[in-house]
Amino acid sequence: MRAFLYLRRYAQAWDEVLTYCDLNTCRKKYLLSYFGEELAGDNCASCDSCLIEKERFDATEITKKIMSAVARTENRFGKNHVIDVLLGKSNQKISINHHNELSVFGIVKDFNEDELGQIILELLRANYLMKSVGKYPTLSLTKKGAAFLQGEEKLELVKPQTEKAIKKTFKKGDLDYNQELFGILRELRKQLADEANVPPFVIFGDASLQEMAYYFPNDQTSFSAISGVGARKLEQFSQVFLEAINSYAKDNNISPVAIPGKNQNEREIKVAASPQYYLKTKELTQKKIPLERIAKHQGLAVGTIINHLEKMIDAGERLDLEYLKLPKDRYEKMKTAFAECGDERLKPVFEYLDGKYSYDELKLARVLARS
Repeated sequence: MRAFLYLRRYAQAWDEVLTYCDLNTCRKKYLLSYFGEELAGDNCASCDSCLIEKERFDATEITKKIMSAVARTENRFGKNHVIDVLLGKSNQKISINHHNELSVFGIVKDFNEDELGQIILELLRANYLMKSVGKYPTLSLTKKGAAFLQGEEKLELVKPQTEKAIKKTFKKGDLDYNQELFGILRELRKQLADEANVPPFVIFGDASLQEMAYYFPNDQTSFSAISGVGARKLEQFSQVFLEAINSYAKDNNISPVAIPGKNQNEREIKVAASPQYYLKTKELTQKKIPLERIAKHQGLAVGTIINHLEKMIDAGERLDLEYLKLPKDRYEKMKTAFAECGDERLKPVFEYLDGKYSYDELKLARVLARS
């Protein structure tokens, strides 16, 4: 059971990463919300999403088509299957379920697969659709979505960005990258994306691949300096991409190019230093040090320390946190709220309790329940 819960939470965390990659809205607002904080307004004026002006369009008709497809497939299928139905694709899964006989089969002619995927993500974020948790997540209508489908309300969404539009964002004078290697890396990206059942840009964007095809990084340190490569992607994808890059470089006698304006040593230290915080948190909790003092000692927020504890427990660490237990009456109320709302997200629990408990307190209660 513990292993199952761990895998479920891991899948949830990975889904959150993919959602973050796909955002058309403010990334900073999303991150703050994830950690239980809020950003005043919808534009931080600093992340890539907020710095690029996005065109909006009347999404009323296409939204109702998508919702109809979700409803007529009985809320039992995932995003890709719903898109296939809307586009009228013929495959075994559609035939077995007789979805080629539905009125919504092939009803969409003015959007392609990628564009429909972007619209569905927008509808998920706007709470018109919801996605189940698990290895094979399914789409279903929310109450808000069902009301919209039956009503006359109009809806505007961010216009899906087409491949043509994306290409236009690159200016003259961009990197004169190796076109052949770029093609090889795109094929590799597509293969990985197909295996993970995600859009290719979730693995790496074209800009990242272009940098790889220009700078020819040959180890993890230089690969980490490529734009779009964070600690998680470094761990997940560096080996397979470096093998392709180094193989091509060797066959064509090409040497790596230094990446200007990026201190690779500092980047490497930053990536490697993170586990030290976890080790220190573990050490201090073993000594029964209060969370406030642990946070002050490391120059971090209390919420971050609680995140450390949660991730260590999810990874199988055995921690004695009895000394951190909360007042019984408050803890029981929070446990009841988690039982009603689930423990994947804090915001529903926060709202269920009418904001009477802080996010840090809720996070700590969740940690204690899992330990």
